[in-house]
Amino acid sequence: MAATERIKITARPDDPWHRPAVAFACTSDDGWTATGTVARTGSRGVVITEVTFYGQDDEGAPGAVTSTALRRLPSGEILAQAMRCGLLANDQKVAPRRSIGRPGRAPLSDDLIRIVAQTYLEETTPGKPRGALQRLSVRFSKPVPTISRWVMRARADQWLGPAVPGREGGEPGPRLIAEQQQAS
Repeated sequence: MAATERIKITARPDDPWHRPAVAFACTSDDGWTATGTVARTGSRGVVITEVTFYGQDDEGAPGAVTSTALRRLPSGEILAQAMRCGLLANDQKVAPRRSIGRPGRAPLSDDLIRIVAQTYLEETTPGKPRGALQRLSVRFSKPVPTISRWVMRARADQWLGPAVPGREGGEPGPRLIAEQQQAS
């Protein structure tokens, strides 16, 4: 049976490079603990910047950290919880909406782009397989290139945070965060 991990996110001062940061602690039923730091970077988004592992042997004394323990570190879930905790300041401001229209195409409503952003975030949560654009293509009955343009539009309109090259997913943008705060 697979061991379970418990993750705790706590506030901490900015890291030495003055980036917004949080501390995490992840404990496992297997007897290991990992602690570290998650910080918001300018170009790569939210990343784990430091990890310390503590192993334990069968008698409870300090022991070796195994490769299995290293592989079991739920880094995606740690990053997701760090982004959701509200402690990593995102200095992006809501920009005024710009009007983008192309001849021959119906304008995209804010409601549609917001729904696309929310659905994209749901489809890229930790534990979901790659291929979010293909799943959105099926959900919205549109070709993948159209969905890709809609996701780019959601980023441009600040419903989604900036893209991280080479990584699928992201975090809510300033407009989605503001809307969620109004709803609560």
